[in-house]
Amino acid sequence: MRFHIKQSTFDLALITMFKCLFLFILYSKLEDITLEQLKKPYDYQINRIKLTMHLVIIISSLLFFVYPVIKGGLILNSILNDPSYEQMHLSYNILVICAVIFSLLEFIMALLSFWAMRKLKIQRILHRLNDALEEVEEDGKPIKRDVNIFRLVRLIKPVSYFIR
Repeated sequence: MRFHIKQSTFDLALITMFKCLFLFILYSKLEDITLEQLKKPYDYQINRIKLTMHLVIIISSLLFFVYPVIKGGLILNSILNDPSYEQMHLSYNILVICAVIFSLLEFIMALLSFWAMRKLKIQRILHRLNDALEEVEEDGKPIKRDVNIFRLVRLIKPVSYFIR
């Protein structure tokens, strides 16, 4: 009822809910546009839309990162310098710290979205996947592959550094 930026985390919960929905929609559209660019590689309008979406994602992630940092700074300043400040419960302080950390990670991932979309295009080109994500031959028929341990090891080898 009486919102105060230094004693409430309800705003962080609302921002987190909004940014999850917003970024989920933006990233799914960005993926669709990246795959559409494979069909029309010389369409500069698609490239411009893709670049704009990347910039919107990066700027919005930066803004979503700045707010918890400012809020955390105000709370920390009040704890250290204002003797009349009534501290929040420890779980609220932890929530503010987590919001800062996860927003930073989200911003870093937004910066890496250029690289991720490039990798998506390369994977789609190299493996010739259909809309059902099945690998297809040049004529469009799905490739049936036998599953054995040697093929599994060969598929895991390029990403084995993630497993370690």
